[in-house]
Amino acid sequence: VDADGKILECARHINETVSSFREVLPGVPYMDPPEHGKIPFDDIDVNALRERLTGGKGELGKLIRDSVSGLSLPLAREISYRVTGEEIAYVDAPETLASAIAGEINDILTHPVPHILTDESGKPTELLAFAYKSRTGAPEVGFDTLSEAIEAFYRGKDAADAVLPSGGWKRLLGDEGEKLPPNTAALYVKQQGKSI
Repeated sequence: VDADGKILECARHINETVSSFREVLPGVPYMDPPEHGKIPFDDIDVNALRERLTGGKGELGKLIRDSVSGLSLPLAREISYRVTGEEIAYVDAPETLASAIAGEINDILTHPVPHILTDESGKPTELLAFAYKSRTGAPEVGFDTLSEAIEAFYRGKDAADAVLPSGGWKRLLGDEGEKLPPNTAALYVKQQGKSI
């Protein structure tokens, strides 16, 4: 957005055929999205959350997603897991968990540790902005910044598709290469700044 409030560029162009409320296009004045009645995830008010959850029925993750803005269902289920020990949990009085839910959201916001989950061969399968406690035991690699994780994720996927001659990882990494599955070795190579 420029000094006059006009959009300079946007990741996704939205015209009147997509949204009757607002256009998001270069040159168009920026308008905030419509209110949706959810609690802002970056400014959780425990009392407001308790009120939203009171009398709620059904899966806790869906209740959380429907109460707090900016949460996907997988993230809401992670919060459910952190609070109840189950990703898909059904509780009789979800409002009693409001403080714990707000605490977990705050923890995620204040302690982001980007992670890449990998399959058994070391190929990156998921890029996460923080460590999912519900997925403990899955092979993972942590990073200091989201940018580093994104770069490593896509380099790792590319490297997983690359083919080296037999013994290539061992020659490139020495003894370390023998300890790592081939795709994990490729990710490690990229993190160390070595070229394949």
